[in-house]
Amino acid sequence: MRSIRSNILKSEHCYATTALACFLDQFGTEGLDWLPETIFVSMEEAYGALPIGTLNKLMAGIQILTSDDFFTKVGRFVDYTNILNHGHFDDSVADVGEIAWALTEVKIINDPGSTEDPLAIFVSDIVEYIEAAFNNSGLTYPPDIFKYYGLYFPDKRLNVLSSYADNPELYSILDEAVKYHTALVNAAIKQNLDELFIQLSQCGLNVPDVTADRFAMA
Repeated sequence: MRSIRSNILKSEHCYATTALACFLDQFGTEGLDWLPETIFVSMEEAYGALPIGTLNKLMAGIQILTSDDFFTKVGRFVDYTNILNHGHFDDSVADVGEIAWALTEVKIINDPGSTEDPLAIFVSDIVEYIEAAFNNSGLTYPPDIFKYYGLYFPDKRLNVLSSYADNPELYSILDEAVKYHTALVNAAIKQNLDELFIQLSQCGLNVPDVTADRFAMA
C-alpha cells in the first residue's frame, strides 16, 4: 500500500485531498501542529522525495482544514485556489473553472455547510472577487457548485438573448449554446471528483459517501 500511495503522491495529478488524507492516516491529527519543515521531512521519510506541487497541495489542505483563511482573506483564497488546481500559486488571479474546483475540494476538506447567503461563509471581498471572475468568464450560468455556497449571481441569459426573443427557434439554439459552456465546467468538476475518489480508493482511504453527480448538484 505504501508504494501505491508513494506513486500517487509523486504524480502531478495528486489531489490536495489525497495528500492530506495520506498525511493524516500516517501521522494523525497531531501532525497538523507541526512546522512545515517537519511535515515535509516526515512525508518524504514515509513516501520518498515528493514534488513541490504535492507538498504545496498538502500544506494548502492543512491550512484549509485548520483555519478560515480561505473564507476570510482574499489573497489566501486566490493562492489556495491556484494551489488546489495547479500545485503552485504563481498566478495572481483565479478563473471561474479554477474557483469551481477549489470550492468543490474545500467542501470535502472543511465543509462550511450549504447556505443561501454567501456572506455567511465568505467575507465580502471574496464574494466580489468570485462575482467578477464569473462576469469576466463569458458564462451566463454559474457552475453548479456555486449554488452550494449561495453564489447566485444575476442571470445574464436574458440580457444576452433578449434581442432574439422574436425568433423562438434561434433563441432556443442560442440558449442551449450558452448552457453548454457551464456544462463543460460542471463536467470537468465531475471528472476531477471521479479521479480523486479513485485515488483515495487506491490508497486504501475513505471515499466521501457521495457520487460525483450528487456532489456537483448539492
